[in-house]
Amino acid sequence: MNDLICEEWDLYDTDYTGKISIDGFTGEKFADIKTTTKSLRVFGTKDQLKKLQKLYKIDEAYDFEGEQKIKEYAQLYELNDNKPLILRIK
Repeated sequence: MNDLICEEWDLYDTDYTGKISIDGFTGEKFADIKTTTKSLRVFGTKDQLKKLQKLYKIDEAYDFEGEQKIKEYAQLYELNDNKPLILRIK
């Protein structure tokens, strides 16, 4: 079996929300757009993650190296019949 890896993916998918604020001194209203980029944390073998990458529009990918978390993810991976995990969607 290939070595297990954990990666963080920032996606091209972006959410836009309107934000209105009021200046406390003048009472003027200001409107702005807030953007939120979606991201995923995935865990599995390199081959499994390569296949998963085809399903998402990935902007950037980073290695995740939280040693304690990776041990927990390895246990979840085994409980999930050695299928790749999508651990966080933000």
